[in-house]
Amino acid sequence: MTKNSFSPEKFKLITKQLEQQKKNQKEFLINGIQTVPVPQDILNKLIWTAGEDIHEIMSHHSGYDLHNKIESLQRALKTYRKCYMDLTVSLDAFDTTSKDATLFQRPRAVELEEHEIRCRKEIFSLSCAAATLVDIAYHVTNHITIHDFDGIRKNNFDANQHAFIKKLRNNLNHVTFLESDWAVKNVGQEQTSHFEFRAAKLLRDGEFNKKARDYIENQGKTIDIRNLFTSYHNCIDTFYGWLIPKIEQQLPMKVQDYRKCIKEMQANSAKCWYRILFPQIIRRGTDLYSHLHKYLTPEELREVNALPHRSKEQIDQIIELVDEYGACNDELREMVYKAFSVK
Repeated sequence: MTKNSFSPEKFKLITKQLEQQKKNQKEFLINGIQTVPVPQDILNKLIWTAGEDIHEIMSHHSGYDLHNKIESLQRALKTYRKCYMDLTVSLDAFDTTSKDATLFQRPRAVELEEHEIRCRKEIFSLSCAAATLVDIAYHVTNHITIHDFDGIRKNNFDANQHAFIKKLRNNLNHVTFLESDWAVKNVGQEQTSHFEFRAAKLLRDGEFNKKARDYIENQGKTIDIRNLFTSYHNCIDTFYGWLIPKIEQQLPMKVQDYRKCIKEMQANSAKCWYRILFPQIIRRGTDLYSHLHKYLTPEELREVNALPHRSKEQIDQIIELVDEYGACNDELREMVYKAFSVK
């Protein structure tokens, strides 16, 4: 009887050897990526890393932390903008619904309260998002030198309004859930409905520093919610419209190299997928034009369809739009031409 060459003992030994090889490879890459720029021989091995190992290895790159801070700032900005839009939608909905005076009568009390709760929620979310954006921006700018950052920031924002927004967030989170009241103005066709803070109640119930209190006292008896956040939003838009491109222009070499490594890994992964996918498409004679709407926006589709059908020019444009990682080399391009039956 022939001895089984795949005995449990041998299987365990092989498994142990493979695990050790994987561990050695990981340690080799971790050590290698700590040199910036990452040497090409390290990068050539790095692009074949997969699964959870990617994060563990790349977290040792010197550009990892700052890259994450920049991405965090961009996410915070998108979140802030979404919160602002949601508040605007809630205020618009209340203004539209309140055109029917029965909203303020007893049978519709629950509906009116829903508008109040929704508005209160959006004020809470937006004030938190605004304060978070400020804090995260400093986490980035403390590590990148942005010329005249403080000067442009001071010129762009009303310091007292800025202080009020930040303290509003602190009050809502830690002190008291400050109340906004609704008000109807200009009865008739010119009627408008508003949510407002009453200055006296803010000063009595809230905890504000001197700048924030100065802002409240200078607004008169009430602070209109829409006007407050719209004017502040305009400052946010202008300032971050300037800051985000500046950050990208001033990127330290370590962040540029980190992004290069990530992009090379993504490109290699895409190449592997396309090498598997396109031979099957060609073999089956799949009509790729019928699937373009899944990958291109309507505007991009119009742009592509305006070019000569099945021409290299048209397919090159499709590749440029879809290939976000720069994965398409000459070999893949020829496969794509064949899959689209280029004339």
